[in-house]
Order: sequence, then structure tokens, then C-alpha cells
Amino acid sequence: MMIRKAVLLLLMIPLLVSFAVLLGTPVSLNAESEKTSPQMCEKRMNVSVGSQQFAIPYCRSRALSDGHSTALRAVIVIQSSSLNTGDCYQWMWETVGRANKQNITVVYAPQFPVYKDIAAHNLQNNVPVWEDSEWAVGGDSLKLSGARATQISSFEVIDKLIKAFYDRQKFPRLQHVVVVGQSAGGQFVNRYAITNGIHEEAARKGLRMRYVVMNPSHYLYLDNKRPSPVDTILRVPNAMTIFALNNYLPAAEHHDANSANCKNYNHYPKGLESLWSYPARRTLSTIKNNYKTRDARYLAGALDKERNSAGLSKKCSSDLQGFVRLTRANLYWKHLKDIYTNDISRYQRILIVPGIGHGSENMFKHPKGGMEHVLDYVP
Repeated sequence: MMIRKAVLLLLMIPLLVSFAVLLGTPVSLNAESEKTSPQMCEKRMNVSVGSQQFAIPYCRSRALSDGHSTALRAVIVIQSSSLNTGDCYQWMWETVGRANKQNITVVYAPQFPVYKDIAAHNLQNNVPVWEDSEWAVGGDSLKLSGARATQISSFEVIDKLIKAFYDRQKFPRLQHVVVVGQSAGGQFVNRYAITNGIHEEAARKGLRMRYVVMNPSHYLYLDNKRPSPVDTILRVPNAMTIFALNNYLPAAEHHDANSANCKNYNHYPKGLESLWSYPARRTLSTIKNNYKTRDARYLAGALDKERNSAGLSKKCSSDLQGFVRLTRANLYWKHLKDIYTNDISRYQRILIVPGIGHGSENMFKHPKGGMEHVLDYVP
């Protein structure tokens, strides 16, 4: 009898999981999904996917529906791992104010809520939610019940926002669009800059795009080579590479060369294998060819070199890019020059910000924090 019950229970598990999804119950959410957003932007941006209409929370200096008759530049700011969309918007808008550019700049901060925000902020069913951390690399929203049965990539939200700027009745003078993010927001901007399919279309509409990547935990590499922990030479890693990594790490942080995370180090979002739905819309050759002339800035805090810094990924696939954020930034720049030669410097630059660690607010407010690359836009 006990065996029959056990077999019956095993047969029921797939049905229970399917039923949970239909009810909107989270399935396989990781521990980070215990987070909630500290605040929810009050306004909503209407976005459609097929026949489904979504209402994306966003903080903004001017309603999209109103446009802005004198704006020359639109800044899209991405939340960090703290899910602090409102703070990031406010810091950016204050920076615009200090530069006396309010009359020529609009700022938008789309919000990417997580599952627990549904209850915490009483979100309506047409507000999509993401698994925490997946929004930061273009993941699709969670497939739940009702309107949320339709999924949307967080990157597609930015596509829709940029397309709103095409309306020259509402934005007659707009010339530049800058997408900027710090920490997890930097992860977002790095992947979006490389994989989006709207950049060239925006150029045809008279909009020049720039991407400002600030202090991400890790980057999207464009081939399967990684910097050696011994001499930083870019090579395809193997078991000896992992052995060398472990020589620089405490025993508690050692990696198993046979683990999935080591073997799959080049899977998306760290590499271009096993691409997720949004980046997979384009071929690998298109992705790599497009990025070589895209305008990007990489900002790294000179003091962002603490191994125990909050939010720093210590996975094998991340440590193959370096052990701390500052190192990872410099090695990523080396990788880009290896891929594209020094020609990449015609379109992209790296800036080390003095006196700054990983503090998000400081990156926005520091007088030499690189905000000139967001606001002045000198190609």
C-alpha cells in the first residue's frame, strides 16, 4: 500500500506543478525571489505584446503621452539589484538638475517588479513580474495566470519605450537616447547593448543610442575565451584553468571543474551559447557585427575591488572573468579589444572613477563619476 501511494504521488507531481502555474503560484523561484521592491513607481507605461496589454510601472520626468517639445536627450535609467527604481530615477534627475539640463532632458526609469511585489504592492494582473536577477539579463516575465500568462522580456520593455520616442509630434527635437545602469542595472545595459535589435532602427529614425554600463557583477563575453588567472592571456578555459583559479581563492570558494556552472561558463548570460528568447532573435554573427560600432561606456569604481562586496557573483562562470568588479571591468575591455582590435576604441571607452567603491548613489553624484557621458554626449 505504501509503495502504491508513493507511485501515485510521483505521478501527480507534474499535475500539481501545472496546477500551481495556472493558479499563479511561483514554481522554482530561487532564494533571491524573497526580495520585494522597496517602492513602486506610481505611473504606468502601456505596452502591448500581441493582443495583451501590459501596464509597466515607471518613474518619469514627463509622461510619455505628453512628450517634450524641447528635449534633445532621453535618459533611460535601470534599477539596481536593490530593486530601487525610484532612487535611481531620483539620483539621475538630480544630476540633470545640477547640470542645468532639465529643459533639454527627459528621464525614464521603467520598473521590473518581482513575484513578491504582487502582494507587497497590490499589483494589478496586467503588471508583469520577473524572477529576481532574470530581469537584469533580459529574461521573460514569469508565466502565471490571467494577463501574466503572456510573457515579455525585460529588454522588450526598453524597445517599446524607445519606439515611443519615434513620435516626432511628441518629441520633435529628440536626438540622443542613453541607457544607463549601475550594478545589476549595469548587467542589464551590457546585455541589452549587445543583443538588442532596435539600435539601427532608432538610427534611421534620427536617434543616436549610447549605453553606459556601471559596475556590473559580470559581463556578456562574445567568444569562448576567458582571461587566465595567472597571466590574463585570453584562452579557452579547461580543468587546469579552474585549478589555477582555486589557487587564488579560499577553500570555501573553490570551484569544481566538473560542475555545471564551470562547464557551462559560456552559456548566456555570461556567453553567447544557449541564448535566451530575446537575444536568440538574432544570429551570433549579427550580434557580434552590430556591437563593434555601438556607442558604449564602461564605468568602474576605482575602489570596487572587494571580494566580499554585496551582490558580487562568486560563481565559477563569473570568477573566470576575474575575482572583483574592477578587475572584471578591465579584463572585459581587454576582451573587447581582442575581439574587435583597437578599433573598438573609436566607439567605446572605459573610465575608472576615482574614490568610488560600489555605492550606486555615489556613481550618479560623483563630480567625476562619468555622468558627462550620460548628459553631454560627446561622441
